[in-house]
Amino acid sequence: MKLLRMFLFVLLAGCQFLRIDADVTGLQPVPGQPFATGTTPSIVTYSPIASTGNVFAAVPNLNDNTVSVYAVDSSTGAFTPVPGSPFSTGTIPIWTAFSPVVNGNLFAAVANEGANTVSVYQVDQTTGVFTPVPGSPFLAGSGPLSVDFSPVIDGNLFAAVANQGDNDVTVYQVNTTTGVFITVGSFSAGNGPTNATFSPITNNGQIFLAVANGMDNTVSIFSVNPASGNLIPVTGSPFAAPGQPNNTFFSSIIAGNLWLGVPQTGINSVAVFNVNQTTGVITEIPGSPFPTGNLPLAGDYSFYEGNLIAAISNFLSNDISIYNVDLATGVYTPATISPFPSGASTDGLDFSPIIQGNLYLAVTNFTINQANVFQVQVTSTLPTVTSVSPNSGSTQGGTTVVITGTNFTNVTAVNFGSNPASSFIVNSPTQITAISPPGTGTVDITVTTLAGTSAISASDQFTYIVPPLLPPPSFTGVIKKNIFLDRSECYLQAKWTSSPTPNIISYRIYRDNILIAQIPATSAHVFTKSLKKCTANGFSITAVNSDNMESAHTPLTIVRKSSK
Repeated sequence: MKLLRMFLFVLLAGCQFLRIDADVTGLQPVPGQPFATGTTPSIVTYSPIASTGNVFAAVPNLNDNTVSVYAVDSSTGAFTPVPGSPFSTGTIPIWTAFSPVVNGNLFAAVANEGANTVSVYQVDQTTGVFTPVPGSPFLAGSGPLSVDFSPVIDGNLFAAVANQGDNDVTVYQVNTTTGVFITVGSFSAGNGPTNATFSPITNNGQIFLAVANGMDNTVSIFSVNPASGNLIPVTGSPFAAPGQPNNTFFSSIIAGNLWLGVPQTGINSVAVFNVNQTTGVITEIPGSPFPTGNLPLAGDYSFYEGNLIAAISNFLSNDISIYNVDLATGVYTPATISPFPSGASTDGLDFSPIIQGNLYLAVTNFTINQANVFQVQVTSTLPTVTSVSPNSGSTQGGTTVVITGTNFTNVTAVNFGSNPASSFIVNSPTQITAISPPGTGTVDITVTTLAGTSAISASDQFTYIVPPLLPPPSFTGVIKKNIFLDRSECYLQAKWTSSPTPNIISYRIYRDNILIAQIPATSAHVFTKSLKKCTANGFSITAVNSDNMESAHTPLTIVRKSSK
């Protein structure tokens, strides 16, 4: 890796920086860029959001033996060097990584290729200043090319370093109070490992480690013991990646899926694998590998505004390949702006965490000693709810509600507050018909798709209304029988008192659940019905309020009388 970069440095020394058009759709340069780095910057890495709310970025400078550290402006994404930056590292620092915030601490690590060590720092979460932890630097193997921190699992934090010269990976347990690296062991990988990356914690509570073996065209996958940090090769490892793999990068778990990207420098492509979250076995997806620019070196995923995005840095074509990733299949589709010009000898890149609703993409330019930062602009694929009709219904549920909005594709749930709809039908990408569940108060109706859940707003609110009380049970009913000329005539006469519920506008009379009469509340509360037979079975009454909500059916109680 070092020789490759030095050769390319000589080859490209006379190249001019390709200016970025400020109105390019999709990636907008942030104010103040490009940002100066040290000599021959290799990679750029964002920290997670610190406990103070701050975000930092780090760039290792190969020929300065330093690491440049920047505070990231939370509003604009601009880089400002932190006090004391750049900080001393070992010889030929080539890779940086930040830990998650653990026990209130944030750590950073730098792999020093020329010194066969890894430098570890405590990061001041207010200022961003790097302070070496006790015992740093720590011994690695021969030619360490990358370092990565695991997620915190079962209270433990690990780090892994890929050692190209030893064809192995050194794993450390990290003291979450001091940041000290304690060697767990070295584990054999393939030939010429260039990068080792931890997965997120899977849906099954596991983590894996992926290693790109550039010399034998494979990717090694290990299961990580959450207690000890020991690496166990998964079934079938190593897996074929025939285009000279240079880097590995995992997605977050989106729509239940976990993806692994592998840039392949030998064939200018990126291979994409589905990761079995139980076994760790990786399976190349249909259509993979996907074309990139010339000499792809690094990649990253980000999930933003309902979009899964992948980015690949292309060293010789001086650009970034940007892809929209299908949430269900993992398939890469080049974005409209791809490839995006990003400066001479684009080397490492990294997506930021979401900062005040914004996403940034930073890249280094190896031969011209600078970093560029872009704000990522996307068209959101998250569902939105713009109206619901009606916007109220019975606390007993059962109201048919038409939901209008956008991006109703691959809908997995419709919720009324925290309660799922009794049922729903997706009529179109902009309309859903749902049946309300029982509930109380005013709630937000949300729609969930593979992309995520709609944001709440005043437009999605649904108010539960207590339905009218049942009409009082003090009904009187009369069946009168008149006999003359050998004919029988019967009629039903029912009387009732007013419902105690306010805003009653009418009463409805049913027979066998079929509406046969509607009597205004302002009229006399009497219903008379001629009958062919002297029977009054199946009659019921309901009360209806001004919201057109109807009480439950109450049977009419008939008192049978005769007259002549």
